[in-house]
Amino acid sequence: GEQSSEQTDQVIVLSRDDFEDALTDAFKQLHRPDQLQENPLLYSRIVTNEASPDADVPARIETLQALIEETTEQLSADPRDEKYYRAVHHTYVRPAPTQEKAAEQLGVPFSTFRRHLNRGLERVTEILWDEEVGTSSQLGGGEDPNKTFG
Repeated sequence: GEQSSEQTDQVIVLSRDDFEDALTDAFKQLHRPDQLQENPLLYSRIVTNEASPDADVPARIETLQALIEETTEQLSADPRDEKYYRAVHHTYVRPAPTQEKAAEQLGVPFSTFRRHLNRGLERVTEILWDEEVGTSSQLGGGEDPNKTFG
């Protein structure tokens, strides 16, 4: 049949730039599983580690969505990142109708909002990239990176 190779646990190794591009796309597609199914991050280490290696595409999509939302949420824990969190949250996680509206809701000028949004995306990218390449310095040091939680 079609299944010539039993290689279900393929992991795509992305460069930092490709990872960032794919993540930016994933944010924009966060609520569009039909578009997310094309995203290379579905086969990244972070998703494959969370889902099982032989997880189907819908399961991978859910895992990617959860990772993005949880990582965005992490920003809210740090007072310095709080404003970045809000910008990302209101643009992608619980999107306002427009970015202008989101800025209005947050009571900041649009230019400031855009800066916060870009910085927030950078922070989420940094956190997930560290997990992808296995340098989880974010997580307070002496944790065994292979330990699964839950």
